[in-house]
Amino acid sequence: LPIFITRLRASAALAKLPAEYRAIPGRATVTRADIAALIGVRLESLLNRAQPRQAIIGDVRGHWAQAWITPVVRSGVMETLPNYEFEPARQVRRAELAATVSRLLSLVAALRPELAKKWQGARVTVNDVGSTHLSYPAVSAVVAAGVMSLSNGNFDLLRPVTGAEAMDVISRLEALARP
Repeated sequence: LPIFITRLRASAALAKLPAEYRAIPGRATVTRADIAALIGVRLESLLNRAQPRQAIIGDVRGHWAQAWITPVVRSGVMETLPNYEFEPARQVRRAELAATVSRLLSLVAALRPELAKKWQGARVTVNDVGSTHLSYPAVSAVVAAGVMSLSNGNFDLLRPVTGAEAMDVISRLEALARP
């Protein structure tokens, strides 16, 4: 019976979220707003552990995901561009998701230091991302943590992220963040 009640509550909570949020799993590509909303809804307790910082975001007022974009940016998990724009409609590629997930892993590491040994300082071999590439530290961490994966040894930095992939990544982060 408790599992049934838990699922019922989760279903009711999902029904209260905007249609745009509920549509994320079926999307061929996700946006920055989609990722911020997934993080804000599913990893709220992890975000609350971040040291909040000042953030000016000029282009999200009235956006369906504004309530999640703001705390995600204030936490430092996602950033605005130098012109203070978040670009909520911009498509997310795997390189950007890896950077975001890597920042979330830092929050998980503070919560579960014994688990963090698995990815901190990891040196994963990635065919298409050399160890000197700017994205390598994030890619290596997210792969070592088991949150994102390689395909035939490649990470595919520029491949757009699908809704199903984003949901899977967030679910894996949720599992790591559980005490």
